Amino acid sequence: MSTRAYWTDSWNPVTGCTPCSPGCDHCYARAMADSRLRGKFGYPEERPFQPGVVHPEKFALPLTWRKPRLVFVGNMGDLFHEQVAFPVIQQVFRTMRACHLAGLGHIFLLLTKRPARMLEFFERAAEQDFLAPNYWTGVTAENDRLMQERMPYLLQCPGPHWLSYEPALGPLDSLHLYLGDRLAVDGRLTDGLSWVAAGGENGRQARLSLAYDFNMAALDCALAGVPWFFKGAGSACQPSVTNEHARLDAETMRQHMPVAFDQWANVLCEGAR
Repeated sequence: MSTRAYWTDSWNPVTGCTPCSPGCDHCYARAMADSRLRGKFGYPEERPFQPGVVHPEKFALPLTWRKPRLVFVGNMGDLFHEQVAFPVIQQVFRTMRACHLAGLGHIFLLLTKRPARMLEFFERAAEQDFLAPNYWTGVTAENDRLMQERMPYLLQCPGPHWLSYEPALGPLDSLHLYLGDRLAVDGRLTDGLSWVAAGGENGRQARLSLAYDFNMAALDCALAGVPWFFKGAGSACQPSVTNEHARLDAETMRQHMPVAFDQWANVLCEGAR
């Protein structure tokens, strides 16, 4: 059964997670694991979404893809969960490196809500031979507080860096501080965010997102020259009651940004060959 995201290919050598912030409340991956995947395709019958479930048959899957792909690593869990052992994470990186050495042109997107552990992994792996320049490191931030908590860890990890603003549960007032390159973090220069993806929550229990918040984030990205990918407003998005342009701009982004993203992803894949 496919668990791929509509905008990327998905690769899930490790699955499962536990809630750690408000964005986890209506997790689509947990809902899928608890229903259609329970007891199937390597998901346990008991606690199918328990963290750290390893799927050995999936480790070499990207090596079988002969055309360049944009690959979301672990959309059915968190690769950097505390219950995923570092040797398992290393094996994921060895596969990504093998894809790079084979000239396959894949770009791997890593995303976590646990950037402190991701940073710990990279600090331990600094002298190892399994790292390669074909992955992007990213964090999820549902609101400004969580972005400010998680970004300092992300910016100390190897880049390029990206942000998932989904589900959007509040404005990102500080986003402009983290966009672009050559940011000062702890007295040293590092690359900031090179890409921001955003979307509202879907489903009957979807929480409110504001078109105005999306538009302000998109404007920050535009001013910094950082690509913005608007995945959709979600089921409970409301336009600003004081700014008619918010509704119009959100609709325009929904129609055109996925096309722009596809073009941008192709450039990435070409450059990685």
